[in-house]
Amino acid sequence: MKSLTLSFTIAFLMSAGLATAQEHFQVAGTTDATHSLLLMECNIDGNLLPRGDEVGAFDPQGVCAGVGLFDNGEDGLTGIALWRDDPDTDFDEGFESGDEYTCRIWDADRGIELAGALEIREGPAVWERDAFTIATLTARGVPRIIAEQREHDFGLLDLLVDEPAVWETEIRNTGNGDLTFGQITAQGDSSAFGLVLSGDVVEPDSSTTLSVTFPTDDVRLGTNYDAVFTISTNGDDIVYHFVGETGMPRFVIDRDTVDMGEACPFDDGYNTPRQTFDSLRVTNPGNALAFLRQVTFDDPAFSTRGDFEDSIFIAPGEEIFIPIVFDPLDDDSGLHHAGYVYLDAISSEPSTFLRVWLYGRSVWGIEVRPEAPLEPSTFSLSAFPNPFNSSTTISFSVGAYCNTPLRLAIYDVNGRLVADLLDGRGVSRNAPTAGEHKIVWDASGVGAGVYFVRLTDGINSSSRKIVVMK
Repeated sequence: MKSLTLSFTIAFLMSAGLATAQEHFQVAGTTDATHSLLLMECNIDGNLLPRGDEVGAFDPQGVCAGVGLFDNGEDGLTGIALWRDDPDTDFDEGFESGDEYTCRIWDADRGIELAGALEIREGPAVWERDAFTIATLTARGVPRIIAEQREHDFGLLDLLVDEPAVWETEIRNTGNGDLTFGQITAQGDSSAFGLVLSGDVVEPDSSTTLSVTFPTDDVRLGTNYDAVFTISTNGDDIVYHFVGETGMPRFVIDRDTVDMGEACPFDDGYNTPRQTFDSLRVTNPGNALAFLRQVTFDDPAFSTRGDFEDSIFIAPGEEIFIPIVFDPLDDDSGLHHAGYVYLDAISSEPSTFLRVWLYGRSVWGIEVRPEAPLEPSTFSLSAFPNPFNSSTTISFSVGAYCNTPLRLAIYDVNGRLVADLLDGRGVSRNAPTAGEHKIVWDASGVGAGVYFVRLTDGINSSSRKIVVMK
């Protein structure tokens, strides 16, 4: 009775299957002999195959020699006639006796073909004429990845004012199995981009979001970044390409030396102005916002106007003017003033001190003024020992009579004044004498590093690098 019921079921399923045209699998041909295969349950990841799906049976050469169609109203149940090869033709129609048979599943909704695993419940596992086999067929679902946007150009970002840009794209799974993500590998400037997936597993007919941030903290000004990321999955790998650029502000000053001329704090009878004025033109030819944080002077006779404020932003292509005032002190009659104006500017990494050399002369009372400026002095400069630990002897020579006072000073690598060895009044109050001079600098109070010793007469200058070792 059991065999009769099975035979009836097989005959019914086979006749139903043959009555419907195949949509995906196509048999190579029909002959006069078959092996009947009854699949009592067909599933993908435990889900029974619905109407419209198909099962194809294949011989060892990969020829489709049987098709089961799910169109009879019973999910997961079908019968297949496994056709024999006709020995009288040169064409391979199907099985020969003793051939193993395998099955594949066609998921019609998603358009995916999957390999199935047969579990034989009853009957032979190889082809035999007029035999029948009862089995179940199981397939493991596979993801299908839809990631339409796989590259993005973040363009130019200004690190001083712009927030990091975030780009998001969707990764969809239209397959019939879970999509899982593995490692993310990268080539190029990967540290400039931050990648975050909103989920590690994407179920069928679902999606996740990939968020990409540019730039991260690990970037430099004025740099082009280019990186390729590969996200491994249990399906196909997903490859993304990202580019971006960070802007670079720049400072350009119209000159590196400013002659502020003569000024007198009192009425000297020659109509000499009590103050002189000039200005520095600062432009930003870069492609990002520039920030002028502070303007400082190392000589109190120089300053900006009272209405000038620090912390100025300069847009790309724009310019500003920094007013300079020369106002000699009351007791500075006859003294030359010289020193740097420092522009503490954020234009590169790290913050940069830009310097402009200023000089001017304070005059007072009755003074014989030359019709033309005297020739500047010539001098040489050296330090020994160098490098040194606690002190070094700085030697300089004045090669000709000098009518202008000398200034000997120590600066750090950022241009900040560290020590004044000659206060601007020269070797003596009036004028230095020709010949060799030596001054010992005690560096015990400063840290180890690179410093610069600078000798100037307000017009010419000479500098040497010295190294303090602790």
